[in-house]
Amino acid sequence: MQFDYKSKRILSLSFAITALILFIPANLEPVMLISKLGRIETASLFDIIIRVYESSCFIALINSFCLFISPVYILLSLIINGFILINKDQEIILNPLTKLHKDLRAWNMVEVFIVAIFASMIKLNELVDTEIGSGTYYFIAFWLSLQIADRAFDISDPQDLISKSRQKSFAYALTALFLLIPANLFAIMHISKPGLSHASNLFESVMELFHGEAWSVGIVVFMASFCSPWFKIFSIFYLSITTSNSKYRDFKEGLYNFLEVIGKWAMVDIFIGSLLVAIVRLDSLANVSPKPGALIFALMVIASILASNSFDHRLLKYKKK
Repeated sequence: MQFDYKSKRILSLSFAITALILFIPANLEPVMLISKLGRIETASLFDIIIRVYESSCFIALINSFCLFISPVYILLSLIINGFILINKDQEIILNPLTKLHKDLRAWNMVEVFIVAIFASMIKLNELVDTEIGSGTYYFIAFWLSLQIADRAFDISDPQDLISKSRQKSFAYALTALFLLIPANLFAIMHISKPGLSHASNLFESVMELFHGEAWSVGIVVFMASFCSPWFKIFSIFYLSITTSNSKYRDFKEGLYNFLEVIGKWAMVDIFIGSLLVAIVRLDSLANVSPKPGALIFALMVIASILASNSFDHRLLKYKKK
């Protein structure tokens, strides 16, 4: 069924307003509850950001930007443009407001955070009793509403090519590669509990999910945190180097679109660490703290996202053969 522009605006505006309403309890209600020996700890998104700030200011800022600032801006952009253009039967032309909206789509990581909640619960199963909080259900409903609203929001992108996009993309990808090696070697978190105290790097952290027999979540986190960064970085190198070559253009466009989908998922391990740091506060019973590897890994993910965002995919489509 084909919608005209006005119908799409109404659909987008309706779901954007719904998402805005859902976003309030999603941030205030606890996303997870844990209990041990009669003690109960809960944490909402705001709690997580505040508690993580005590251990790592930078990680807290990443959580704030990816889980609060970016979604809020996208929502406001959808609502403001929706009200302005609802009676206009025309495309939305890229302007400073909508350009930032488009750029921030890669930084909106609510769905990654939702997966991190379930992965964190699996990691904690042997240590404490866990339960999904109402905030998680609000986050799921919010993400679905935001996705529908954003998909119905069409932006007409003028076909001006960025001549230096390849160089910028290559430089960011090279930075991400240099950061990826220590990010995989250094410990990302330290967990202490009675009879056990150890720091784990990225690979060890992922393997803990498999040891807990959580194969489905373990595979997702392994592919997202361990495999996808390597794949994404070398794919960007390939696209940057071969853009001027007209061979396999359809394959390159498909590869770029795939990178757009998987790029943000590398952040799942950072969100898992943030959840564990924020919610495991049972004093002598258990304690979780971030290590330098978490900061390096977060910087690597940021560099890889900047690499894909800097690459103007229209060079693949419109380059003269």
